[in-house]
Amino acid sequence: LLAKLVHLGRLRTVRVDASFSTSFTKLGACLPEDLRIELSKAIESSKYQPESAQLVQRLWQHLDKRAEPPSADSRPFVLMLPPPNVTGVLHMGHALAFVIQDVLIRWHRANGRQAVWLPGFDHAGIATQVLMEKKLIKELGLNRHQIGREKFLDETAKWADQKRSEIRQQMRVLGLSVDWSEEFFTYNEKHSRVVTEAFVRLFNQGLIYRSQQLVNWSCALESAISDIEVETREISGPTRLPVPGHSRPVEFGRLHRFLYPFADAKGDDDGVVVATTRPETMLGDTAVAVHPDDARYASLIGRRQLRHPLSPTGRLLPIVGHASVDPNFGSGAVKLTPGHSRADFDIVAETPALSETPPLTVFTEAGVVGADCGAPAELVGLPRFEARDRILQRLIELGLYRGAEKHSMTLPICSRSGDIVEQQLKSQWFVRCRGSSDNSSSNSSGGPASLAGEAVRSGQLSIQPEGYAADWLEWMRRTGDWCISRQIWWGHRVPAYEVLDSNGSSLGWLAARSESEAAQAARQKFQSTSSSSFTLRRDSDVLDTWFSSGLLPLSLADWPDLDPPNPSRFPLSLLETGHDILFFWAARMVMLTQQLTGGQLPFRRVLLNGLVCDSRRRKMSKSRGNVIDPIGLVGQGGPDALRLALCSHRFQLDRVAFDPQLVDTCSRLINKLWQSHRYLRPRLSEAGLLGRADPDQLLDEIEAAAGQLDKVDSWLMSRLAGLVEVCDSSCSANSLQLQEAANRLREFWLADFCDVAVECLKSPLAGQASLRVACVASLTFLTRLAPFCPHICQLLWLAAHCDVSEPALLLATSESATKRLLAWKNRGCEEVTGFVMDLLARFRDWRTLLRPKDSSECILLYNSAQCPIDATLYSRLISQLGRTRCQAAAFDEGAQPRDHLLRLELCPGLYFAAPRASLQIDEAASQLRARLAKQRQRRDDLLASSTGGTEAQRTKVASLTEQIDHLEMRLQQVLENPS
Repeated sequence: LLAKLVHLGRLRTVRVDASFSTSFTKLGACLPEDLRIELSKAIESSKYQPESAQLVQRLWQHLDKRAEPPSADSRPFVLMLPPPNVTGVLHMGHALAFVIQDVLIRWHRANGRQAVWLPGFDHAGIATQVLMEKKLIKELGLNRHQIGREKFLDETAKWADQKRSEIRQQMRVLGLSVDWSEEFFTYNEKHSRVVTEAFVRLFNQGLIYRSQQLVNWSCALESAISDIEVETREISGPTRLPVPGHSRPVEFGRLHRFLYPFADAKGDDDGVVVATTRPETMLGDTAVAVHPDDARYASLIGRRQLRHPLSPTGRLLPIVGHASVDPNFGSGAVKLTPGHSRADFDIVAETPALSETPPLTVFTEAGVVGADCGAPAELVGLPRFEARDRILQRLIELGLYRGAEKHSMTLPICSRSGDIVEQQLKSQWFVRCRGSSDNSSSNSSGGPASLAGEAVRSGQLSIQPEGYAADWLEWMRRTGDWCISRQIWWGHRVPAYEVLDSNGSSLGWLAARSESEAAQAARQKFQSTSSSSFTLRRDSDVLDTWFSSGLLPLSLADWPDLDPPNPSRFPLSLLETGHDILFFWAARMVMLTQQLTGGQLPFRRVLLNGLVCDSRRRKMSKSRGNVIDPIGLVGQGGPDALRLALCSHRFQLDRVAFDPQLVDTCSRLINKLWQSHRYLRPRLSEAGLLGRADPDQLLDEIEAAAGQLDKVDSWLMSRLAGLVEVCDSSCSANSLQLQEAANRLREFWLADFCDVAVECLKSPLAGQASLRVACVASLTFLTRLAPFCPHICQLLWLAAHCDVSEPALLLATSESATKRLLAWKNRGCEEVTGFVMDLLARFRDWRTLLRPKDSSECILLYNSAQCPIDATLYSRLISQLGRTRCQAAAFDEGAQPRDHLLRLELCPGLYFAAPRASLQIDEAASQLRARLAKQRQRRDDLLASSTGGTEAQRTKVASLTEQIDHLEMRLQQVLENPS
């Protein structure tokens, strides 16, 4: 009788869920008492506490267990954490990349494979030195030169150790399962040996050389800097910006014009007007270039010379022709300053008439005007932009200035100092990227870049997303030689020695592992029997941070002690990193590794994630105030919510529009997961299913009782099979589309399991077979969710199993169970059950619209001869999701029933039915009319708008039209059934 009343909706059962007490007898034997007690409290909590993640992390740290390799011959899945700089804290970019990698590592471990994740830190040469110098000045009032190199390096090392400790803790907060026992640092003794060995070998191969070339130069740092340390700022016109070394903001965004008079000028306007945004560099001008076909200047090329108006010696500038000059820019004539412009340098190099003209350097390393360019005495020693003002004033006085106009331009800015980057001619160390020297052992005559390009072209190296493969090939085709020396102290000192004769003149450079080795090499090269005939002077520069980090795949594989490298660590199984450092880091790892290992690749696959931006796809910056702190988000909702939210984004896009609200959505999912398991545990315990950890055994029982499964159970097993298929394929090496797995996990638990399966479990019609299906579904779900949300999955596993054995920690999957689950996939069953749920949704919509006095009087009326489904097979679904019952009836389809019942068709042969007297039919019609009027007005407004022809607007109009048609149909049904 009670079951009948519940089924009719006249009585509801209420289960009092007493506090579920967990026995931790197994835990007590291996855990500290305080941790055991805290874990017990967390598991018994009625609400999930995000801070309980810290307890789980303590559990992992205490046990420090990982999956053992399936066999001694099995090669592990190896990842290297892109090392964060020791200069700051983890940002959203770090969080995204690290969580992606952690999911992959946990997924491989759960599938029975040994997985090694190597964590570490980058010493970040220039960035660290800049911060440390600021710290010294603030705290001691001293700069690095005042305390000396050795003391500075000692203090910086201590500071870096402290920062590593802080970042290490932040990584633990995210729940990263790295192998801390194998932590690396790019500035420790082991890695220094690798860097020295690589430099010496590449030098001896002729792939590292010293040369005077144009490099990016930061005057504030007095050092060369890499391309990645150069940011660009677009300005559309006159803009004042602060520049280090200048007391006042400096104006940029003007195109200045001035006249270079002919050497034999006969009047004030007898000459050539040039236009430039950098008048201060005119002190280093060596020529003026025009387009060869420009009729204004064609007759002057090679025939007339110009006089430099500020040169004390009256320097003459030839007029040359070059096809790269734009006749429509400025005056059509450009001044050539090869000592400070790469474009000018190339024009000079390609122009035979200028082959004997040496480039002039205007600025010193500190950015003041030097005397070597022949500058007037009153300008020497002035900061470069103060010199600009003096030069313009002098040109005005000489009657040569022709005014200025606003001009859009791109400014190169040093990201470390905020300085305007100069192009300076400097003697530096370079890696030869294109072409190879005579003594190079490169496998490609095209050099390292050619060999790296061929790896992608041949398919040996794949890049995901695939579009970056073309960028890789183009970069390798165009890249120049790589400047690897820096004029700072914090970093790997260049292992090169200059050999000086007894008069102090340079005989050349040698690379060596030690000074004694350099001395021996010098004696052999210069045929000297005694070291007293020459002096060795070691280069004081250090190597680019990207050179040292580019050797990490070899260093982590114990090279050069093991040559070839350790096969259990080399090559890496995958490189996952941000697309913004594809060429600065990944490309250089490939080039260096191939040259040092005879052509081997450091990894065969690259997975790139995008730049994490705000929800409007804007780059995060302090000035915009849109920077999101990942650790702060963890403090709000726990690490699992952030992890799942990050993986729910399409992370392979160039810009990842991160929406913090998604963290709240994932947090609600986690709370729902906790509450639903609290509901399930007593039910499973009563059925003797709690703690069952063998999915194969559960599947045996489900298959043996297949005849007892109803449509809901079969539907859930099919949906579970689909979840397993999506998760496993998304995390596999062939896909790596983690967002598909993350979003399917959320959909399955909320829409499939909680909204349908759990609701149907509340029905008195639910039996032991349904509980087994729910048990295997929740167990399987946890194994697939665990890589994304390991903390709550660990707690829920412990709550059910009271065990900290290896499978409990890993939530391992079963290969045989996976195959058997996939066999349950039944698209037909899903479609039919989905159709029934859609009908029930429409049933509920009618019930809400018609507002019956007694909702239990609303029933599903069906005609078995005409209904496309057998409604009796879905009685549990109908009773729980529809809160109603089915009633069979035979009647004439073309006639209205003669009794008091209102009948509204849901599909052929299936109807919403309720007593007319109980329904608010007129009010429902009024409500539908109001909705119709509103939607019609919205559609009319869109059609009348000026943007109505866009694809987005057409889509909105089509959607509104569909809604209007649906409302019209519902109104028609109501009007045909008046009260």
